[in-house]
Amino acid sequence: MVANGKDDGQSAPGEGLPVDKVRNLVRDIKEHAQSLEEAAHAEELEGHVARIETELAREEPHHATLASLLDGLRGLSVEANQVLVKSGAMTLLNEILGTGVPPTGP
Repeated sequence: MVANGKDDGQSAPGEGLPVDKVRNLVRDIKEHAQSLEEAAHAEELEGHVARIETELAREEPHHATLASLLDGLRGLSVEANQVLVKSGAMTLLNEILGTGVPPTGP
């Protein structure tokens, strides 16, 4: 991060976030609308996605805000997260946030 003209070697949270991939993530989640409607916590997930869309609609989305909202997706209820996993959106989310893909199976 650059402060007072000096680079301290640290990045701001969300700096360099791939906004196009975030848009793809939102599109992927919304494309699975049937799954969302079947999920017990669809409203929870849809509300969170709406907040991400609001930030993406800004002329210059604030990367730290987007990173925080994306990280919040992982903190949603188990049921809402199952929708993300089933749709493949969790894999893209982990890629965007640089957290890797969690292991699946036994």
